[in-house]
Amino acid sequence: MKSAFVFVLVAVTMAAPSRVVRIEVPHHDAVYGLEQATGIIVADAQDRHVVAYADEAAIARVRRLGYAVTVLADDEREWPGVSFVEYHTYAQVCSTLAVLVNAYPAITKLETLGYSAGNRPILALLVTDNPQVEEGEPVVRLIGAHHGNEKISTEVTLSFLEFLCAGYAAEPQVRALVDAREFWIIPVMNPDGHVANSRFNGNGVDLNRDYGYEWYRSAGPFSQPETRAIREHAEKHFPTLEYEFHSTASYVNYAWDNHPADPPDSAWIMELSRRYADSTYGSSLTRLTRINGYDWYEVHGSCQDYVFGTFGGLAWTIETQQPSTRVRIDSICIANRRALLDMATIAGWGIHGTVRDSATGAPLFARIEFVFPQRWTSYANAAAGDF
Repeated sequence: MKSAFVFVLVAVTMAAPSRVVRIEVPHHDAVYGLEQATGIIVADAQDRHVVAYADEAAIARVRRLGYAVTVLADDEREWPGVSFVEYHTYAQVCSTLAVLVNAYPAITKLETLGYSAGNRPILALLVTDNPQVEEGEPVVRLIGAHHGNEKISTEVTLSFLEFLCAGYAAEPQVRALVDAREFWIIPVMNPDGHVANSRFNGNGVDLNRDYGYEWYRSAGPFSQPETRAIREHAEKHFPTLEYEFHSTASYVNYAWDNHPADPPDSAWIMELSRRYADSTYGSSLTRLTRINGYDWYEVHGSCQDYVFGTFGGLAWTIETQQPSTRVRIDSICIANRRALLDMATIAGWGIHGTVRDSATGAPLFARIEFVFPQRWTSYANAAAGDF
């Protein structure tokens, strides 16, 4: 049970916080309500300190609360100070997706989900056996680069995408999964931030605070073109499992982010979180541990809460390290590949079916509610009627 703290909510602006700071706190519970009270954006919370993004006004509010603040970087675009020479640029990612769709036309389809605040395309590649047909298969969606300076998230998603395409002809496990799943992979959700090496999008907004589920942070729920593009895609292709990749810690972060109460599916969610973490075995570089989002720190308007709370799809935030060398980058990609292959297999487990009009046989959009065992509400996709 978290300690009770009374804070006064402050108005937050659309301008991106310019600095990265370390805030000394007396205990972990001090993080709760800190974003709302001061306007900072928390990136990591440990027992005795918080790492956050903040402008001068927010730093002043934190100090008025009695907390010591150390500036780690005057310009957030220079944080965390990792060399990105070995990482794909946004332009290289776009070129790679074009190459893959041309090389593997039978199992891929490239879509532009929308355009960023800076008018850059947000690209998604579908990998499945009949990419032009909605077959009612479980959807596994991977999203990289909510935060543009967390570039390992792009590498993990792009590496898995390349593995699926190249492995389809040679690897029986890959072929079986691609034939029975829809993999939607979005390596760069925040193109403007990726290009600028900024956490924020072109309007200075943290996109993982902008989703319209338990939202409070930005100018309005789904205020940004990038989050609206992800919403519209989810409304067409309800994710069964979703993994959003980040690089602040070494965690498999599970719902909820916004509230300490466990959801109805908590036992199953925790078990799948454990399985993902166990699949990243190896060195301290690749190994992940599971953590509840709210237990780490409080976030409102996150993508994983939106996907689970709105569609009933199970969603996680995967936090990995962000090294500078290609060998270490590849190690992280391979470790997460193992986990994703295991999770893609599990995406076909459980109760599933279709909802159709009894007179015409046409697929229907429908709400699916399970009374026992209790779980979060699911929905049937209007295009195929599947759930």
